[in-house]
Amino acid sequence: MVSYEGFSSEFAQLVAADYGLIWFEETSSYSVFDTVSRNNGDYVTKLSPVKLLRVQKNSKEQNIIKTALLQDSLAGCEFLKWLEDMAGNSSQTTITESSAMEKLTQLRRKYGQYIGESLPTVTAFGSNTAIPDYTPVPGNNKQIDTTGLYLFDSGAHYINGATDMSRTIHLGTPTEDQREAYTCVLLGLIELSTAVFPENTYGEDLDILARGQIWKGGADYPQPTGHGFGTFIVHEGPTKIAPSDNRVKEDNIPIQSDMYFSNEPAYYKEGEFGVKLEVIMRAVEANVQSLPRGKQYFTFEVESLMPFDHKLIIENQMNAKQIEWFNSYNGRVMEDLGTEFLRLEENDLHEWLKVKTKPISIEAACPAITNPVSSAACHEANILSLTLTVLFYLSTRICIL
Repeated sequence: MVSYEGFSSEFAQLVAADYGLIWFEETSSYSVFDTVSRNNGDYVTKLSPVKLLRVQKNSKEQNIIKTALLQDSLAGCEFLKWLEDMAGNSSQTTITESSAMEKLTQLRRKYGQYIGESLPTVTAFGSNTAIPDYTPVPGNNKQIDTTGLYLFDSGAHYINGATDMSRTIHLGTPTEDQREAYTCVLLGLIELSTAVFPENTYGEDLDILARGQIWKGGADYPQPTGHGFGTFIVHEGPTKIAPSDNRVKEDNIPIQSDMYFSNEPAYYKEGEFGVKLEVIMRAVEANVQSLPRGKQYFTFEVESLMPFDHKLIIENQMNAKQIEWFNSYNGRVMEDLGTEFLRLEENDLHEWLKVKTKPISIEAACPAITNPVSSAACHEANILSLTLTVLFYLSTRICIL
């Protein structure tokens, strides 16, 4: 091991000594390239094999991630209930963007061996939610109340793993614009979570499934839809779900089983409000009959469990498949977290969770669902909508090129 300051000279000596072929990535610094070139070193620029081994999690790593996410979800649920309780009692202490996160940290210590934050915390209320990746600063640390949206994106390091969660809630009565935006984001999250795709599919190929729902609402978000997720590094490369970046082609690999990703679409209405939701998901083999035979298909299993805000969902904008996923997800939330709350004798939280995970009636979906003729028409409309979204995406790519 050498110090950071001593790296350049040590590396130059190794190159000059001609130990053999030097392997480094295209994302390496100019200093590395320059040192190799000046010393006439032989090199290859390829993605590190260490990264390739790291991104596919073994069974032990999968259990670590599952345990950490469960702990954090318990803390997250109690945090949401606490916010609601505080908002409903005007005699309680004022909550600010910063003090809310202090409470979440306190609850994380309650449910796990908490070490610290795993990423810079986003905690925003009202118009601050319209600022991507906003962090409160002195002089702009808003009070959280019942008049606007509250958005948080926060992660924890526990002794047994790392986490990342995002939710947006309204402690009062949301506007229709806010509900429209929230529903767009939720549908984007569902569409990506339920994707089925063949081998050799990259994250950039799937980004449109989530982002396309936001485009339909006349908005976009500057961040990737998803990043690679590790046992102790929440933003773990090289995998990601984001629009294509033509600058670095080698630093990209197709999605394979047991890779983990965040799924976090967002909606920002400048100067007014923002919405962000997030789950952590694992790539798994899909149970589909492939044509041609032998081709492998994948889908995602969502690993993080925390309820969404029902009052922000416009149910009749969801189709039957989306409602089925939503109800199935809520069932898992209730089963896994509810069971744990009962074990911990947190009966109030168990009852609160029952309300938050109530299913959406399938009758809330497109009325054409129960009519075979209309259902086919509805299906064709969904295909047409997706086709138009893909064509729009491709046309923008061509223009850029």
